[in-house]
Amino acid sequence: MSVGDQRYEARSAVVVAVGSAAAVPPIQGLADARPWTSHEVTTAREIPTGLIVLGGGVVGVEMAQAYSELGATVTIVEALDRLVAGEEPFVADELSAAFRERGIDIRLAVTAEAVHRDGRVSRSS
Repeated sequence: MSVGDQRYEARSAVVVAVGSAAAVPPIQGLADARPWTSHEVTTAREIPTGLIVLGGGVVGVEMAQAYSELGATVTIVEALDRLVAGEEPFVADELSAAFRERGIDIRLAVTAEAVHRDGRVSRSS
């Protein structure tokens, strides 16, 4: 591979990590509610009073923790039965305990069904 005047040789693989686009789930009303993706959440100039994070994966819990520390009331809505499901179960347990201690509301094993611009969120269990 060439980058500028430099030539690089990979012995087994080349990883191209130029960024990605966030997927907005097909939840009724979500697109119209102008949801934040990881781009908006990391470039916001003001801290909202409240924030609902859909998804308890690595990025979701990172943003939930950051906004909670900045003073927002945060709720995490996760469809699976634990946060960071791709990690060891003890990590999810420790993270959940720490988040609850800091006042982050964690809703596990629920999915959002609809988002309303007036602030209501419908969910199922």
